[in-house]
This record gives sequence, structure tokens and C-alpha cells, in this order.
Amino acid sequence: MVILEGRMITKVYENQGKNSTFAVNGVDLRINKGDFTAVMGPSGSGKTTLLNLLSGIVRPSSGCIEFLGRDLNSLRSSDLAEVRRRNMGFVFQDYNLMDSLTLKENILLPMILEKKPINYMEEVCETIIDSIGIKSIEHKYPYNVSGGEQQKTAIARALANEPDIIFADEPTGNLDSKSSQSVMKCFQTINEERNSTVFMVTHDVFAASFCRKVIFIKDGCIHSEIVKKGNNKEFFYEILDSMAVLGGVSLDI
Repeated sequence: MVILEGRMITKVYENQGKNSTFAVNGVDLRINKGDFTAVMGPSGSGKTTLLNLLSGIVRPSSGCIEFLGRDLNSLRSSDLAEVRRRNMGFVFQDYNLMDSLTLKENILLPMILEKKPINYMEEVCETIIDSIGIKSIEHKYPYNVSGGEQQKTAIARALANEPDIIFADEPTGNLDSKSSQSVMKCFQTINEERNSTVFMVTHDVFAASFCRKVIFIKDGCIHSEIVKKGNNKEFFYEILDSMAVLGGVSLDI
């Protein structure tokens, strides 16, 4: 099942008195149900802009982006906001949790905003908390737990409304290696056990090795892509080889 499809996506930023900048230039891609995809590339290559376009945060200058068969560019801002709230989950580098709420309350928040029944919210929340592995800390506040535990909570919150896709922008960017591994195992688990669709931007080779496919982008264009055939370690070295061919990528190993 096709979740998201982009055809000839272009995003141009106009610079006064200077040449226009093509942040994304004629990108075609398709994301199917259950895909776990990473996007990698040099700084300024268009990775985050591509994620923002696909998730409806930014509108393209040209091209078509279809999400569940609907053209995102044709939707009114209010309808687009509703799609993003109900059908998409988001995980950011800086967690974006509310310090005034416990971890459990942060996870409940998307369902509260959708006015779901209390019994339903409690059942869904407990299921997610158990699967993510944060049961013992659910009543703590974000400032009382580690960065890795905050990011796991952010993943749980992203799952709350059972989204069709989760967008993750540098989810391990603020984490140490141990926490990064724990968070990426969490993503891998929800992908394998819940068949969750994940689209992730990262500069971290280790994080990307948990994915099923890696797309390499350079100068706003898709340069190449590779699909995992072996284990994480084998994929790690395959990603390194591809990045060496790509050139100009700062590695985080």
C-alpha cells in the first residue's frame, strides 16, 4: 500500500539580488506501508527540507505530493493541519515534550486533543508505554529522565493517534551512543512489530543502519539509494561505502 508519493518535488527559495536556491530539485519517491527509510546527505543537501515538504510543513514550489491519495498542496491550511495531527506522527531532535506534564500525560496529549474516550486513551497509552519500555518512569517529568528516555516518550507520543507515518528529524542528534542505540532499537521494534512506517532524516551512520532503506541526497537531488539485505552491521558498512561515493558527508560514527 502506498502511503506517500512525491513526483518532481521542487522547493525554490528566492534570494533578493542573488540567484534562486533549489533546496529540493525534481525529487521522485514513494513510501509504502511498513517502510523504514533514512535520508542522508551533506549539510545543506536538502534533507530536512524534503521531510518538511513530505509532511506538509512546507509547501513545494512545484510538483505533487500525495498522502493516502490526497494532494497535500491542494489542501487548505486547516485541512492540512488536521491531516498532520491525525495521520502523521513527529519526532524531533529536541524531543518537544511539555515539562509541566508527566511522560504519560505527554503521551496522552494527542488523544486528549482529539477528544478520545478516557477508557480508550488509557488502554492505548498503556499498550504503547509497555511496548516502548518506559513503564517504570511513566509518572516522572521530562526534566527527571535522560535524553534517551525523553526521546522514547516522544516516539510513544507520535504513536498515540495511530498515525499512518512517523517523521523523525535527527532523532539521535542530542543523544550519546548508548541512548542512540536504545532509541533506534525502539524505532526498529515499532517498525517490525507494529508495521509502523518511519521516514527519518539523519547524519548518523549508526542510526541509519537500523533502517531498511537509505536514500542519499545531494544538492537537492536524490543521488542513490540502498536497501538492507543483511544485518545492521553489514548495512552500516554498506552505508559508509555509499557515503564515500557521495562525498562531502560529515560522518558521525
